Amino acid sequence: MRMRGSITLQLCLVLGLILSLVLYSIRSVRIAEGRVLLSGAAEQSLYSLFAQYDRDLYREYGLLFLDGGYNGRDLQLGALCREAEEAAEYIVYPGKGRGFSSGQSLGGLELTGCQVTGYLLATDNGGGAFRRQVLGIMEDTLGARALEALREQLTKGLDTVEEQEAYWERTDPEGVMRQYRELKGQGTAGGPEMTAGYRGSVRTDLTAESEEAPPEEFENPIDAVENLQKMGLLRSAIPRGASVSGQSLDPEDLPGSRTLQKGMGLVQEAEAGAADRFLLLEYLVENFPCYTSQDQGEGLRYQVEYAIGGKDSDPENLKAVLTRLLLIREASNFIYLMSDQEKSAQADSTALIICTLLLVPEMKDLVSLALKLCWAYGESIMDLRALLQGGKIPLVKDRDSWQLSLGSLAGMLFGLEGESKGSQEGLDYTWYLRLLLCLESSESLTGSLMDLTEHNVRVRRERPDFSLDSCLDVLEIQLTGVVDGQELKLTRSYGYDMEE
Repeated sequence: MRMRGSITLQLCLVLGLILSLVLYSIRSVRIAEGRVLLSGAAEQSLYSLFAQYDRDLYREYGLLFLDGGYNGRDLQLGALCREAEEAAEYIVYPGKGRGFSSGQSLGGLELTGCQVTGYLLATDNGGGAFRRQVLGIMEDTLGARALEALREQLTKGLDTVEEQEAYWERTDPEGVMRQYRELKGQGTAGGPEMTAGYRGSVRTDLTAESEEAPPEEFENPIDAVENLQKMGLLRSAIPRGASVSGQSLDPEDLPGSRTLQKGMGLVQEAEAGAADRFLLLEYLVENFPCYTSQDQGEGLRYQVEYAIGGKDSDPENLKAVLTRLLLIREASNFIYLMSDQEKSAQADSTALIICTLLLVPEMKDLVSLALKLCWAYGESIMDLRALLQGGKIPLVKDRDSWQLSLGSLAGMLFGLEGESKGSQEGLDYTWYLRLLLCLESSESLTGSLMDLTEHNVRVRRERPDFSLDSCLDVLEIQLTGVVDGQELKLTRSYGYDMEE
C-alpha cells in the first residue's frame, strides 16, 4: 500500500508540473496573440487616419498630408487619439460597438488607452517634409533627362546674365548720368538763350553721316527718357489697355511670418541635392499663376512674382520683378548698342547736336554714352511690354530683334512709339521668371511655396482656418492593452513616404 501511495503522489507531482507548463504555455500564447492583435490594431488605426489625407492639397498640388487641425488652426491631438482608438476597436472587438467596454475581444485582449508619442508636421525643419514631397513629384514628372536639360538651359542663361551685368556695373551708368546732369547744368547756366528751341518735334532721321546743323526744334532723347522714368515702372512698362491686379494678403497670417506649431519626437533630415532648386522653381511655375497666366484664380494673382519679390500685394511684387528684369534687359541692350557700329554712329551724331546746344562740343563722348544708356533703357521698356503681352525676347539682341529707333525715344513718353513686337525666338516671361527664381535658395523657394499653398487653400477652397503647420506627414502612436493581467505596450509610426 505504501508503494501504491508513493506512485500516486509522484504522478500528482508530475501532473502538477505538466499542468503548470501547459497553463503557462497557454498564457504565453494568449499574450503573444494579444501582441499580434495589438500590432494589427495599431497599424489599422494609422492606415485609417492617413487615408483621410487632405483632398484639396492632393487634387491641386499632388501633396499628401493629414489635416490634424480638422480645418482649424490648431493641431487636435485629442481628436487624433480618439480616431485612432475607434479604428483600433474594429480589430480588437470585431462586430462590436464602439467603446472599450462593449463585449469581449479576440484572445481576451482589452484595450486600455492610446496616446500620440511623436509626429512630424509639413512645416517642421524649414518645411523639410513639404519640400521632400514636392521634389518627389517633380522627379517623377520631369525625369532625369528633362531635369538635366532644364538645369543646363537655366545655368547657361544665368551665366550670360551675370556676364552682362558685370559689364553693366563696370560702365557705372549712375555715374555717367550724374556727370551728364552736371554738364547740362553748367551748359544752361548762362541763361535761357542757351536752351532756346531745345524742345519741339522729334527728329527721327539722324544718321552717322549727318552733318546738318542742329535743327531749330529738337527734343533731347535723354530728357525724354528721364521724364519717362519719373512716370514709374508700372505705368511705363504695362502694355496699353492692360490692368494691374490690386490683390494683397496679410503676411502675418502666412507660415513664413507667424510662429509655427512644432512636431514632437520625430526628426527627418534630408540631404540637399544639387538639383533641388531647379525642381522647386519648376513646380512653382507649373502650379501657381503669374502675370501672363490665363487662369489666375482668386486671391493673390501674381504668385510666382511673390516668390521673387516677397511683398504683400500684387502691384508691389510685379514692380519688384519688373525692376530686376529691367536691369537684365538694360545690360543686354547696352552691350548690343556698344557693338553695333551703325547705332553707335547715330548716338554720336545726336550727342554732337546736344553738345552744340549746351555749348560743350568737347563732351560729345560723355553725352554719347549717356544717350546709349537712355536708348538701352527705352529698348528695355519695350522688351518688358513685349514680355507682358506674351511675347519672347532673346537674352542677347541682334539687328532683327531690336525694336526701338533712336528717334522714337522721345515719343515713348506720349505712347507714340507703337506696339512692342517681341521676337519669334528667345525667352518668354515665364522663362525670365525662372532665371530670377534660380537666384533664390531652396529654403526661400520652399517658404514661398508653403505660403502660397496655404493662401490658396484658404481663399479658393473657402477654408479660412486651414494651416499647413497642422498638417501631419508622419504620426507615431502607442497602444496599450491587457491580456490575463499582463500589460502590453506597442508603438507604431506611419508616414506617406514610408515603404511597405
